[in-house]
Amino acid sequence: MPLKIHRKTKILFGLALSLLLIIILEYAIELLQKHGLTQFNGVVFALQVALCLLMIRIEPRIGGSVTETILVIDIIHLSLQFILQKKIFVLPGIANCILFAISFFNISRLLQRKQRESFTDEVTGLLNNRGLSQYIQDKIDSKAKFFIINFELREFSLFHGNYGHEIADRMLMHIGSQIRGEIGKSGNIARINSAEFVVVANSPDFSREKLTEYIVNWNNKKITVMSGKDQIECYQNFNAGIVEYSGEDITCEELLSSVDIAKYNASKKPGIHYEFFDPSMKEFIEKRIEMERIIHRGLDGNWFYMMYQPQYTLKEKKLRGFESLIRMKTPEGKFISPGDFIPVAEKTELIMLIDEYVLNQVMKDLRGYVLANSDAVVSVNISAKNICKNDFSQRVLDLLKKHDFPAKNLEVEITEYCLMNSIDVTLSNIEKLHAAGVQIALDDFGTGYSSLSYLTKIPVDLLKIDKSLVDEIEADERSLEFVKSVVTIGHGLGCEVICEGVEETNQIELLKEADVDFIQGYVWGKPLSLDDAKKLK
Repeated sequence: MPLKIHRKTKILFGLALSLLLIIILEYAIELLQKHGLTQFNGVVFALQVALCLLMIRIEPRIGGSVTETILVIDIIHLSLQFILQKKIFVLPGIANCILFAISFFNISRLLQRKQRESFTDEVTGLLNNRGLSQYIQDKIDSKAKFFIINFELREFSLFHGNYGHEIADRMLMHIGSQIRGEIGKSGNIARINSAEFVVVANSPDFSREKLTEYIVNWNNKKITVMSGKDQIECYQNFNAGIVEYSGEDITCEELLSSVDIAKYNASKKPGIHYEFFDPSMKEFIEKRIEMERIIHRGLDGNWFYMMYQPQYTLKEKKLRGFESLIRMKTPEGKFISPGDFIPVAEKTELIMLIDEYVLNQVMKDLRGYVLANSDAVVSVNISAKNICKNDFSQRVLDLLKKHDFPAKNLEVEITEYCLMNSIDVTLSNIEKLHAAGVQIALDDFGTGYSSLSYLTKIPVDLLKIDKSLVDEIEADERSLEFVKSVVTIGHGLGCEVICEGVEETNQIELLKEADVDFIQGYVWGKPLSLDDAKKLK
């Protein structure tokens, strides 16, 4: 295993070696003078100058100070030779030393300024990404114990958009200055993104309890920013992730990644949004990223396929149609559960690609079937992200035209949650599809809280009662009465009602009593392959 040398050690070693070589060269000059070989002094002096520049390059502040000290000593030494020993030939050396001292001084200060600028955020004067990484790495190298807090201001873009760049910058400077003042010499603070700060706090000065208290106090604190003569008041609300470093073998990048994961988890918490990092969080994120990769590969490699679960009229057991169900199988024969890939897809834009795949595949698979069975309905689940897109209804209509699929045979399933996102756009899409002949089903009815407020506003053809409500109707009279109430509401609004997840024969008679129109479930039909589904009439 290669020996790991810390950054500060490398700097000190480089400075010490350069200084040693300069001293050796200084001794060499003395030897050359003794042997009357002064013509070589210029070469040796040039080497000394090069070493001085190297020290300044290695560390502008320390290297500059050492170089300036050496040159001052040389000037004093040569001046004494001129004054005491009347050696006129040293005058050019004195002039050169003075010239180089002035040059090195300016070079050193310029590099120091460039170094500060490269490590400093230009708006707040705090550390930037590069400065933060070096600061954390130095602490890791010294085996110091410390906390890292990553916090990101919520709704900063709204404040920026409302008040403009200058006022937003003043707010950021105020926040940075305030927290840096509270941290003091017990740590440091960096601004690493538009509205994202990272605080490094030393463990001896901050316990978990004290740090949590600080974070609670920072959150929701009022900030007053001056705009001309006017005062603008705002409140700093943020999501915060926290990592505790206790000397373990880990890189700066891994620490910053961990604190970012903790911040992501904090954003999912109600109330004050802060969370200490736990290794299980990283495992969860890694699994999610891996699932995203699998979905991408599945879409590119045709790993997805469709299954079709039959739906029947309850009284006559006549086939109504099918609900389309997406499945995934890897080339190695491993089945990936929809319960694993759908939640991940819904958190990204991948759900849009999956919806498009399902719509295309269903119309391609069952066009011939619905032309031969004109009353059959094929139901497709659509995500909340998709239904609220401005162009969704047009995309569906374009696919119907592309596949020459009758609109009346397609049923689009939406959930109650869809009605809580961009309601105007969602309603517009539903109305356009319904006007074109597409049937609309409201899925999982009775498990949400928004339906009754919107149900009278949207053209719904079918209410789907969730399996969780059906499971208890035999054992719980109240569950049965609730199902009856939902059916009454649906029929009163001109909708038909279907119960999902019917698995027991005894449930059938109770659902008939509740006047349910259709059922779907293992009791009469499991999900079928395309070939088996086409055999049903």
